Amino acid sequence: MRSGQPNLIAQLSNFQAACRDAARRVGLTPFAAEPAETYDVNRHQLLEGEKAPPAGGLIAETLATGYTFQGRLLRPALVKLKESNGESGKPQEQGSLQLGAEQVGSDH
Repeated sequence: MRSGQPNLIAQLSNFQAACRDAARRVGLTPFAAEPAETYDVNRHQLLEGEKAPPAGGLIAETLATGYTFQGRLLRPALVKLKESNGESGKPQEQGSLQLGAEQVGSDH
């Protein structure tokens, strides 16, 4: 997409689609957790360093797709959980916003 060359974009898109189709035919299936889905230790994985979720923890978003091969789990989906209380979420959000501002400032 960044190249701005329509022929190259089309060619790579077709190649990518063909690879995905071949993987599906042999049984490799991607899956993602739906937002507000309950965390399942058998199908989902948290980022390294995150503590185990309480029972009934809800997923906020999928960070990396999980995969099954012919019905067997190859890689669990990497997920981020919703914050259980508002206080613990606020400092992390402020920290990530500050980091983003520092990165923008360093680019220019």
